[in-house]
Amino acid sequence: MMQWLKRVALLCLLLCVAVFAIVAVNQEPVKLRFLIWETPEWSVFWWLLAAFVSGGLVGHLLALFTTFPLRLENRRLLKAAESGGTSKSVSTSPTDQA
Repeated sequence: MMQWLKRVALLCLLLCVAVFAIVAVNQEPVKLRFLIWETPEWSVFWWLLAAFVSGGLVGHLLALFTTFPLRLENRRLLKAAESGGTSKSVSTSPTDQA
């Protein structure tokens, strides 16, 4: 299992390096136009890199905000389990919910 995971990680890394090398070759400056606003001229490489980084940051922030309530609930349930009492019953199987 671990060997398979290492191969997949290596393949992803090689793919990222290949895409990075291909995009780095494209150095033609371009302007982006959003309705009436125009951006400064940058090469396609920098625009794609900025889009990738900003997309990663937005994804991480969204994951942080969606998992934060779950972490708080998990912490509350762990404290309740350690103290011996539960303040809310938690169903773990689909048949308990019916």
